[in-house]
Amino acid sequence: SLASALERSDRRLAEQVADLILVSDTRAAVIDSIPDPLLQIDARMRVTTANLAARKQFGQQIVDRDLSTVIRHPDVLSAVKGALARGGSGEIEIQIAAPVERVFNVRMQALPSVAGRSPSVLMLFVDLSAVRRTEQMRVDFVANVSHELRTPLATLVGFIETLQGPAREDL
Repeated sequence: SLASALERSDRRLAEQVADLILVSDTRAAVIDSIPDPLLQIDARMRVTTANLAARKQFGQQIVDRDLSTVIRHPDVLSAVKGALARGGSGEIEIQIAAPVERVFNVRMQALPSVAGRSPSVLMLFVDLSAVRRTEQMRVDFVANVSHELRTPLATLVGFIETLQGPAREDL
C-alpha cells in the first residue's frame, strides 16, 4: 500500500509539473505574441523577461543582462529606478538611434513583490516612429502649400498696388 501511495503521489506530481510547464509555455507564447517590445526588469536592474519584439530590437541575448547594457538611455534608467523605488506607473518618450532611428513611448508599471520575490518593473515600448514621420510630412506639406500660395498672391498684390498707384493713368 505504501508503494501504491508513492506511485499515486509520483503521478500527481508529474501531472502538476506537466501543468506548470504548459502554463509556462503558454505564458511565454502570449508574451512573445505582443507586437511591441516588452521587458521585465528586476530590483537589481537586470532584464528577467524579454519578448520576441524586444529581442529583435535590443538583441537576442538580453535576458539576465543589466538594463544599462541593453538600453543606454539615462532617462529610461532613472525612470526604472524611480518606478522600483516608488512603485506605480509612468511613461516617457525616448529616441533610439540604433539599429534604425526610432521614437518610443516607454510605459512602465511597477509589479509588487510576490512570494518573497523582489519587486520588478514591466516596460512596454510603443513605437511612435510612423506617427512622428506622418506629423513631419504634414508640417512640411503645410509649409510648402503656404509658400506656394504666398508667392502668387504676393505677385498679384504687387501688380494691384502698381495699378492703383503710379501706373493708374497708364490704362
